Amino acid sequence: KISQDYSNQAGQYDIATISNFELPFFAENGWLRPLDEYVDADPDFDQQDILPPLRESLTHKDGKLYAQPFYGESSFLM
Repeated sequence: KISQDYSNQAGQYDIATISNFELPFFAENGWLRPLDEYVDADPDFDQQDILPPLRESLTHKDGKLYAQPFYGESSFLM
């Protein structure tokens, strides 16, 4: 439903939860606004606090940041 709304530019959604799997597709279609200016404008927010693999997965090949993590999980074998 979100993809359909974005592709039709219906404007129902201002923000959405997407995965890093969907991010490249959404960014390439111009459905996301880069977050770089917002991150850079907040002196209390340090993007370097985000683990490098997460930062990379939320940054498109154009070098722009399009998402922020809101949770994290990991698996391990005991």
